[in-house]
Amino acid sequence: MMIANEGRKELLLKRKDYLIKINNKIAELFGEVGCIICDSHKNLDFHEIHGKKHPKSPIRKYEYMLKHKKDFLPLCSRHHYLIHRIAKRIKKEPNPELLFELIQKIIYQKT
Repeated sequence: MMIANEGRKELLLKRKDYLIKINNKIAELFGEVGCIICDSHKNLDFHEIHGKKHPKSPIRKYEYMLKHKKDFLPLCSRHHYLIHRIAKRIKKEPNPELLFELIQKIIYQKT
């Protein structure tokens, strides 16, 4: 039982190292950028502006980003989450006033 746990830990560490390498390649691709809303450099995500489905696997995602670099915007994880909440809300009830109000909340929130 102890050997199985050690093997699992080793596998998880290899995967973590692999993901770090891919994330570093993505960071190199975009250079020193921050969130387009708050300029934070922590926990950056890259939002696909057309809402297209893109690959989930890290290496395929990186390859997709290489081909479509101009379609991605850097957002901190907090603002990336908020953008998706706004999009979901607008799909339910398309209302320009609501959109404006939500965007104002994002822009003027303290980060």
